[in-house]
Amino acid sequence: MLRPSALAIALFALWAAFLAAPEPAQAASRCEYVVKKGDTLAQIARRKRTTTDALLQANPKLRKNPHRLRPGQTIRLCTSRSSSRSRGSSQKCGKSGHIVNHTVGDGETLGALAAEYETSVAAIRRSNRKLKKRKNNMIRKGETLRICTSSGPRAKERLVGGVQLPEGTGYIRRRPGNAWGKAAVIHSIVAAIERYHAGTPRAPVVRIGDISRKSGGPLGNHLSHQGGRDIDVGYIFDDGSGRKELDVAHSWALVKAFTEDANLKVIFADYGVQGLLYEHALSIGEDPELLDELFEYPNRGSSNAVIYHWRGHARHFHVRYRRDSSIQDTCTELPGTLVIDREGTWARVVPGGPNGPTLAPARWCSGETPRS
Repeated sequence: MLRPSALAIALFALWAAFLAAPEPAQAASRCEYVVKKGDTLAQIARRKRTTTDALLQANPKLRKNPHRLRPGQTIRLCTSRSSSRSRGSSQKCGKSGHIVNHTVGDGETLGALAAEYETSVAAIRRSNRKLKKRKNNMIRKGETLRICTSSGPRAKERLVGGVQLPEGTGYIRRRPGNAWGKAAVIHSIVAAIERYHAGTPRAPVVRIGDISRKSGGPLGNHLSHQGGRDIDVGYIFDDGSGRKELDVAHSWALVKAFTEDANLKVIFADYGVQGLLYEHALSIGEDPELLDELFEYPNRGSSNAVIYHWRGHARHFHVRYRRDSSIQDTCTELPGTLVIDREGTWARVVPGGPNGPTLAPARWCSGETPRS
């Protein structure tokens, strides 16, 4: 018979062994997962607070067919290498995208950021927890947002088969060496300048800033201007009187000429200048409903405008054309309601099609508004 002291020691040893035994299994369970029926790799990643990329790095055999998981299959969840790599890979998104940490500037809106980085308001909200909690699209000056983009800083975009904006009447190239763009874009620029001069007799010449270099790629201090579809256009600042003040009438005629192209993606313009152009357009009888669909002013924060505020654009405006821009030789007036299509540009719902209403690019022809 064991003495009380020996019995106590034996019980303590059994208790210690009981506590120590589960440790290896517990450690293994933290780094391994047994697949259940219906599991997907994405579901497992969310459940275990990791990423799909990290799971694939920890389980190289899954790369061949990550969608075929067998019930009872064991998946490794953690390795020292995969955890460090997953932190690095989190800076990438999509096939060719990357994460940009953007600090919100004065007057910037979610719509403008989405247009600049060629993403959507919904995508930016999804990438930022603090925005998910907000009921509106309000952002605050100075806060940093994570944006998944394939454009912007570090996204080197080349220009293949570029065309140089030729010398011509009615405009001046500030830097001919930086005046290269896609053929359809150069065609659209020339056409816009021709519309401006045709609709405004004796209009001042247009000053064309940077487009892209001959081979594309990063250009000076620009975030964009790499792929031959971005162009800086100077506002008109001299109405012939010798005063170096904004010529609102001619500047509106010039901006309007650029909005009359189906290839247009977005225009960046200072919010204060937007107000001057908007009020002038109203005063000369332009359609108020159409202006509200074009301008971010006076509804700052709009996510469906065509003309957005961007800092540094008080003396010129920035025009961006669509990636799939094509040369349009004809222009047909289209009736119908102006809407924003999936590409973020404006189009017309044309009634009376063979299968009901259809969507067509919106254009202005002969200097008239679409609703005239």
